[in-house]
Parts: sequence; C-alpha cells; structure tokens
Amino acid sequence: MGLFEKLFGKKETRDGKAASPRQLAKWYREGLTYLDHCGPLDEAKFSELNRITGGMLSESQIRNFIVQSTMMLGGMDAVKNTLRETLKKGITTFESLGF
Repeated sequence: MGLFEKLFGKKETRDGKAASPRQLAKWYREGLTYLDHCGPLDEAKFSELNRITGGMLSESQIRNFIVQSTMMLGGMDAVKNTLRETLKKGITTFESLGF
C-alpha cells in the first residue's frame, strides 16, 4: 500500500479503475470551479459536485450534510463554504506531494 492510499484510502475513477492522486487533484480543481459558478447550493448541485470530484462523499454523507444544513446558521451556504475549504485543502495537499 502506497503513501497515497494510507493517507486518503483507495479511490476509483468514474470508470471503476484506481484514481491517481493527479487525477483526484484535477477533479478537485474542477469541483472548486463548479462550486464557484453554480450559484446557491442545493441537493442536485451537491450531487453534481460529488460526481465531478469522483465521488469524494458517499450518498449517506451527502444526506447528512443536507440534514445538518437545516440546523446550521447559514444553511447550505455554510455547507458550500465548508466544501470549498475542504477542496482547497485537498488540492494544496496533492500539490505539496507533487501531484
């Protein structure tokens, strides 16, 4: 098991093959661009973001975020900001590892 798998677990590409860190970094950049241009976040946009990023979250994690957003100050805007920061941290991590 390589360093990437130890840190992030094994990810698969959209076609079911193992995703490289470089591919994940690309998808996270695409996801960040999508978040910056999609307008207010809703369930459909959240699912599309997840598709773009190669399925970084499970369906149950997405549902939890949506349910929790109803109890958060800022609602889905706060979730969108959290997702944006998470993607930025992921991209920074991949870049620091040379991907």
